[in-house]
Amino acid sequence: MFKINKVLLAPPKKFKYLPDYKFKCGIEIHTQLNTKYKLFSNSRNDSFRFMDQPNSLVNNYDLAIPGEQPMFNYEVLKQALKLASYLNFQQINKNSKFDRKHYMYPDNPQGYQITQKFEPLAKHGSLRLTKFLDGIEKEEKLIRLSTLQIEQDTAKTILKDFDDVENGEHSGMLKIDCNRNNVPLIELVTEPDFEDIKEVLTFVHKYQQIVRFLDVCKGDMEEGNLRFDVNINVNDHHIAELKNLPTPSAIESALKYEYNRQVENLKEGNKGSKETRSWDGEKTFLLRDKNEVVDYRFMPDNELKPLKFTDKFLQQVKKEIPFDIDEEILKMRSSPYNVSDKHIKSLLKFDSSDLEKTLKVYNYYQTMANKYLYSLAGSNQNIKTLNNLFVNNILIYLQQEQINMTFKQFESLYSHECVIDLVNIINENELITSPNVLNLLAYVFTSKISNPDWKQLIIENDLQKISMDSLDEDIKNEIFEKVIDELDMSKVVKILKKDINTWTPRANISFNNFVNASIKKGLEITDNKIDPENIRELIQQSLISKRHELVKRFT
Repeated sequence: MFKINKVLLAPPKKFKYLPDYKFKCGIEIHTQLNTKYKLFSNSRNDSFRFMDQPNSLVNNYDLAIPGEQPMFNYEVLKQALKLASYLNFQQINKNSKFDRKHYMYPDNPQGYQITQKFEPLAKHGSLRLTKFLDGIEKEEKLIRLSTLQIEQDTAKTILKDFDDVENGEHSGMLKIDCNRNNVPLIELVTEPDFEDIKEVLTFVHKYQQIVRFLDVCKGDMEEGNLRFDVNINVNDHHIAELKNLPTPSAIESALKYEYNRQVENLKEGNKGSKETRSWDGEKTFLLRDKNEVVDYRFMPDNELKPLKFTDKFLQQVKKEIPFDIDEEILKMRSSPYNVSDKHIKSLLKFDSSDLEKTLKVYNYYQTMANKYLYSLAGSNQNIKTLNNLFVNNILIYLQQEQINMTFKQFESLYSHECVIDLVNIINENELITSPNVLNLLAYVFTSKISNPDWKQLIIENDLQKISMDSLDEDIKNEIFEKVIDELDMSKVVKILKKDINTWTPRANISFNNFVNASIKKGLEITDNKIDPENIRELIQQSLISKRHELVKRFT
């Protein structure tokens, strides 16, 4: 007889921190800068797009041909200073220097990597996480940033057929693609300030948003633009460095596994040793024991001059930072703007390819909101109407293929004053219903009508609102009858059989769901000319006042 293996089917244990075993973690982040050229050569910096064309973005320096001299790309310095300034680094070195880190490996044709071991570009920065903005458990957490330095990326190694084993030795082919060699990196090192995994993941997400916002990195982890090493220990015992974690999910899973592994070791009296480990998707495994010190023979690079710049240059770089994201979100969430969290995510959406558009959209919104609040609002001022119209309607319409309009085109066709005029018409709640506002926008956008006279268009297209008070009882009853004829009445009739005072919460929900479906039908029947709330009132009142008649009719 077949027996179920309960061990195999058992759900995975839920991860939890143990009170006697304190989690501590720090992060090293390698950020691939999106400069046009590489760090020390005029080769194009676009290795991911040219993955299928290995060694096509290289020159003699990238291949370490003897006699070739480095040529520093000053765009790298500008991007690095922009990031250092945003991250509040207190010591920005106006005379930073480059060093050579020597090691022999196939992906390092020079035999050394250029970095900034002794005099990095910046020291002592910080990034603040808060419960309010970032969702961490504590009210506030300051993550200290130790250093920010410029360094070279290495080439990419590709292993082929290394699973074959012959005579106890591995066979196969090792291929080297130097397209990535000499690509500029920022290495950012934090202090071990993280006390739980959620703080780590929140920091990673926030850092990704910042580098995209500053336009210094695409921030696409799947392309290798951001790579993470995390250092974890429990109860301040030996640190395990987990190398090359590519995604937040890998970081989370690896940290959970490693915390549990170190806890079990400590319970057995094994305090462990300083290790470098890797993650295979299921577990961490040992790469090397860090007690065996590797001598990288760091030494100054005499071929490269110190990176010198003036205070004036630094101030010019700082001026290119549009704003502080956290400060801007706090401003938008509070009075008088009162932008919802959902709308903020739409306005400040920092995708790798849409930064320019995001800033255009946000600047348009901010200018328009200020004009509305301080000069152009009608007597029924309501900033939420403007927020809903712009984010929920206009921005969503511009994403639709049939509209075929970029935001740049929208800006040129529709002034802030034009959109505010429509907001004032909506707030007056006399000329047009909210569903017909959508129809009006669709017509205007597809026709590319520039700065239209909204009132005239509403009248010309027969979109005027009809007041429920202006309708006689026969017409109201006709609307109600058409609605119930098109809907399944079986569930609501069961509810109407019972006394209203005895309705359960579930019955109330079912009744409201029926009413909501009725509103949709009512709008269809009336060509969206009656306010949805008026239709709601009509349906609710008619269902209650005619409930005995309806029960007989549909039973």
